[in-house]
Amino acid sequence: KPSIKVTGLKANEAEDLIVQPGKKVGLYFQPKMVEYIHALTNDHPYYIQVVCKTICKLLLKKWPGIKIDSNIDRYIDKDFIELCIFHSIESLDEHFNSLFKNISPFQEKLLLDCAKSESNSCNIEFDSLNNEEKQEIKLLGDRGLIKRQHEEFKICGLLAEWLREYYLQRQMSSRKEII
Repeated sequence: KPSIKVTGLKANEAEDLIVQPGKKVGLYFQPKMVEYIHALTNDHPYYIQVVCKTICKLLLKKWPGIKIDSNIDRYIDKDFIELCIFHSIESLDEHFNSLFKNISPFQEKLLLDCAKSESNSCNIEFDSLNNEEKQEIKLLGDRGLIKRQHEEFKICGLLAEWLREYYLQRQMSSRKEII
């Protein structure tokens, strides 16, 4: 069965995917919101779609009579963004779970280390890694889970939230069951 490999987009392509569909219905994201969506999604098209769909759905649900226009920022506050993140990671739970079933211990440790950081990133001397580890990082990048920025690796904000909210809690629960 042929498959299509979907990888992260270039920043300008991601911005088009964030902004253009909303413009068709009169929804305009301010630059600050676009930057935030970039950080949450690591410019992965599937994650962008999930986040933007969640934002639109919640805007219309929270304010049913809203006239979507260029001034939606007045509706978007910290609580609304947290609600969007919660609903986005909730809808991605099965997706992230399946990804985590197919990663190596090295990849898991790298992602968890990044998620534990406030900036969702960690420093690694890439040149000190062996070829297998470099390949494993490349696979994470191909899946839109991690981006290399010089010696720093930054994971997708949605994944970091999922790891903190779901994955680590499940690990703790399973350890308690063993004890």
